[in-house]
Amino acid sequence: MHYVGETSNFKNRIPEHKFNLIRDQASNKKFQADFNQDSNCFELILFASGAELEDNYFRKALEKALQTELRLHNLCYNSGLCETIHPRQTGKTPSTPGVYILYCKPIEGVYVGETEQRSGLNGRRKRWFQKLRNGTAQSAVLADFERYGEDQFEFIVVESGPEWQEKNKRLDRQKELIQQQRAKGGICYNFFDDDRNIAPRCDLNNKNTIINNQSEAYKKFMSALNTGRVNPNRTGVKLGDLTFFSIAEAAEFFDCSRRVIRVKINKLNTVNRRATPEEIALETERRKALNIEKPVNTQPITKRTSGKKEPVLIYGIEYDSLSAAARALNISVQAINKKIKNKSPGCKKLNN
Repeated sequence: MHYVGETSNFKNRIPEHKFNLIRDQASNKKFQADFNQDSNCFELILFASGAELEDNYFRKALEKALQTELRLHNLCYNSGLCETIHPRQTGKTPSTPGVYILYCKPIEGVYVGETEQRSGLNGRRKRWFQKLRNGTAQSAVLADFERYGEDQFEFIVVESGPEWQEKNKRLDRQKELIQQQRAKGGICYNFFDDDRNIAPRCDLNNKNTIINNQSEAYKKFMSALNTGRVNPNRTGVKLGDLTFFSIAEAAEFFDCSRRVIRVKINKLNTVNRRATPEEIALETERRKALNIEKPVNTQPITKRTSGKKEPVLIYGIEYDSLSAAARALNISVQAINKKIKNKSPGCKKLNN
């Protein structure tokens, strides 16, 4: 006897089958019964593999052909049914990828979704109603489900078929339907117009990334999300007679780091400090009158250093710069510079 199956994830699928058989949880009862009698009589046969089997429909067709051939000789546990080759009857949800709408009739609320999972739209429909009955679905949908009842919800297939295998194509269609619903003022349960705008996941092993949100993917996501938004939490600063809307703006004006600006305003003096709401309002009016977005420093900025690397010799070892020496010796740049100024033995700048 044979059990014929297909998978796009061979590495995990076979151990999963074996684990279910060992736990007596296989979906095929006859297969499970024979396995329980003598598990040593079973072996795994890899019938076909390769790049051509990446196509789900090709795998299903091959699976169907093998099942049919073996069942003619009564040698197959499987039923031989294949929904992707033989479509369901009219009115039934197909097990194919596509785009769907979960529709609440009384208030005409919609949730637009897409799926490519193995059980396709049919599996997604079952999963939705299972989660709604269990009280674990999205809170907004669940609230209306409990208010109006299950018979007032309908699962509508908008798009389906093999041409919807591409995820970006489904997401574009999903976004289009969401925007149409919102444009006409209807209720839409989706939080995002496009699932591609959801924040990227962080590696759980990287604690610094999770705590500080400093991964490159997260930075790009937040940058795109905040583009054009006014940040209500930004800090206005007063540096001398100048007022800036944020620390970043002040740092750009003086061509220095934000840390330098923070150090200045944290000294708690009257010259450099945080700006008051009244000062921010006056600066806003001033910029409107002058029709400028932000102040521009037209005076030349005098820097204490040239910005060029200066090779140094520290304890007989040559380094390209003070920073390189500091990193190698695990001490601060100031400490290296102090050694050179104090003319410590073996410490000097090579250009001098």
